[in-house]
Amino acid sequence: MDPRTIVSHLEKPLAEYVPAVVSVWDIVLAGLQWPGEYWAGLAVSWLEQGAPLDSSVADELDKLSSNASLSQGLRHRAFGLARRFNAQQPFKEFDVVRVVALNGKRNYDGTEGSKRHPQIGDVGTVVHVLKNEQKESPAAFTVEAVAPNGDTLWVADFAKNELKREQQSEATASERATFSVVDHFEIAGRGVVVLGSILSGTFKAGMHAVGAEGYAPLKISGVEFLRGSNPNASIGIVFREHAGLQALRGQFPSGNILVGEEA
Repeated sequence: MDPRTIVSHLEKPLAEYVPAVVSVWDIVLAGLQWPGEYWAGLAVSWLEQGAPLDSSVADELDKLSSNASLSQGLRHRAFGLARRFNAQQPFKEFDVVRVVALNGKRNYDGTEGSKRHPQIGDVGTVVHVLKNEQKESPAAFTVEAVAPNGDTLWVADFAKNELKREQQSEATASERATFSVVDHFEIAGRGVVVLGSILSGTFKAGMHAVGAEGYAPLKISGVEFLRGSNPNASIGIVFREHAGLQALRGQFPSGNILVGEEA
C-alpha cells in the first residue's frame, strides 16, 4: 500500500477512523517515521487522543523529541508521551530506582562492615528481574545500593510497588552540572539567556539542559560568565533554539534547578 495512503488517515480525528486493512498502530508508526513535521504532528495528536502506545512507538517518540529540525512544541509533546509511557513500564536491569515503601522484612546482603537494612529513600540499581512463571509480569526485582567508596550497602528483592524509577539520563556525575535558576531575558538576534548560579560541575556549549517535567531537553548554545549584573547570578546559559521567553520560563522556572548533561 502507498505510504501516503496510510498516513492520510491521520488528517481525521482518531474517533472517526474505523480499522479495516490498516491498524491504528501502523498508521501512527508511519506518521511518526515520516520526514518532516506535518504527519509526525498528526500522529502525536492521535496518541494524545488515545491511540495505543507500545515500546516501538515510544522509541519513535524519543527520536522526535531529540530532532532539532522539528518545532520545540512538537518535541515537548513527543517527549512527554514517551516519558509517561516509560514510567509505567516494569523495571528492567540497570534501571536506577528509589525505594518508596518497605512492605515487611526482607533478607539482604552486602559488604561486611558496610551493609545495612534498605531504607525508604535509598537509591539503587536493578541487577536482576525475577520472573513469575504463572504470569507475564515480573515477580520481583533484585536491587543493589552502593556506597560512594564502592562497598555494597545492600542487595535485596523488592516488589514493583516498593520502587520508583528515578527520572534521570544515563549521564554520569562527571558529565552533569547543576545550577539554580534566578531570572530570564531575551537578547535580540542572540537568543534567550537563563541566569543562575552554579551548584556543581561545569557548563559548556553543546550540553543538553533538563528542566521541568514534560519538556524535551534543550541544547545549550553558549555560556557567559557575569560580572555584577545580578548579585544572585554568576552565569548565563544561552539558548538559540527555543520557543520564546515565556516557554523558557515555564521549562526552567526561577528558583528551580537546571541540570546540564553531555549530549
